[in-house]
Amino acid sequence: TTGIVGAHGDDDNGYNSGSAYLISGVGDCNGNGILDITEINADPSLDCDSNGLIDFCEGMWNDCNSNNTLDICDIYNDPSLDCDGNWIIDSCDAGNDCNGNGIPDSCDIADGYSADDNGNGIPDDCECSWDTYCPATVNSTGAGADLIAVGSLDISASTFTLVAASAPPGEWGLFYYGSTTAQTPFYNGYRCVGAPFFRMDPPDQVAPNGRASHYVDFNTWPMSSGAGQIDPGSTWYFQFWFRDTAAGGWNVNLSNGLEANFCP
Repeated sequence: TTGIVGAHGDDDNGYNSGSAYLISGVGDCNGNGILDITEINADPSLDCDSNGLIDFCEGMWNDCNSNNTLDICDIYNDPSLDCDGNWIIDSCDAGNDCNGNGIPDSCDIADGYSADDNGNGIPDDCECSWDTYCPATVNSTGAGADLIAVGSLDISASTFTLVAASAPPGEWGLFYYGSTTAQTPFYNGYRCVGAPFFRMDPPDQVAPNGRASHYVDFNTWPMSSGAGQIDPGSTWYFQFWFRDTAAGGWNVNLSNGLEANFCP
């Protein structure tokens, strides 16, 4: 398409002269009877990336974050909004953001924010995590024993530790684990780990602050070999089982359960 664009009073040929420019390759992509270049000259915001094409005619009409600015313009003005260059604003690219931090997984990995030791394109922090399940009943402290994990779920880091809080001070207990879950009434509480399960010796005494902790040594049995071997990428379930002589009843209770998904 060829068009003529007038420039009244541009003084190219003397004072107060005007010009006419013959321009080829122009068009009227939105069919409104006005040449695209004329529309852009009158309103540069129609071509936010200054490529000579009206943005809507490039198919870039999405406004995924509803800020009344086309995504292509948001990205052109701030390239950091699209770290992987797919012309989707990262905060809108939720399908590829497993850890919910507003950054696509591929960018987390490429920028070093997340590790991907097995190279499968999924951040390790989405594949290795822990969570609690199965309730703890009230013990003689007036609360339920709360089991959490600290340290890394990367077995090679050798820092994974189980910590139970709000347990009866001075009492002894035993951490144990298995590959399945349960929620079976057991003594004064619930057994949250299904059989078969494995003891984590030696037993641990609850400190005066109501906490008991157990460092998990993956190089010792049963974590190191046999049916209880904990391998990278595996999922296991843990619980703390303790005496509670002040509570009466069975004089024994348990914490909540803890599910641990170890890093690949």
